Amino acid sequence: SCEDATEALMNDPNQLPLFEATDNCDEDLDYTVSAVLTSGGCIGAWHRVWTATDDCNNSSQFEQTVVMYDSIAPTFVYFPADTTIAVNSFCDANYSIEVTGGQPLAEDNCDVCFDQNLEYSYVETTTVDCGDDATSGSRTIIRTWTVVDQCGNAYSQDQVISLVDITAPVFNEELPQDTTLE
Repeated sequence: SCEDATEALMNDPNQLPLFEATDNCDEDLDYTVSAVLTSGGCIGAWHRVWTATDDCNNSSQFEQTVVMYDSIAPTFVYFPADTTIAVNSFCDANYSIEVTGGQPLAEDNCDVCFDQNLEYSYVETTTVDCGDDATSGSRTIIRTWTVVDQCGNAYSQDQVISLVDITAPVFNEELPQDTTLE
């Protein structure tokens, strides 16, 4: 996993299998490893050079490549809540991202060792609850947020925004007085 592939861990000779060497005069060899991040795989690959050194400063090297694949989608650590907004006298409402809780925030399992540059996007679909069309009356907007990491792993979640018409109609003219019919 990406958590096991940080630079510090890749340069630690105790991380991942220790490649043991033998020496004719020294039973307690010293081991070091040097790691360089290269391209390959998705998210990358570590090229590690293991060195075994004996007491007389004789050494041998072994090269290892650790290819990492990220198959885990990012997750939201902050997600804006569903919200209800009353429409104004023009049957409109401001339901911009800033007004409805802001953009979500996500993290990815590979953030611990790589700058993921997560990409956020959203699409909106509108359902008319009452009224003539999607610009009048009460309506529900489903804002589907998606976050994608650099390996193409995606996660989506819906935010529900309800625009409600809570204003009763008003007569535009003076109404006649009450009358009695006989």
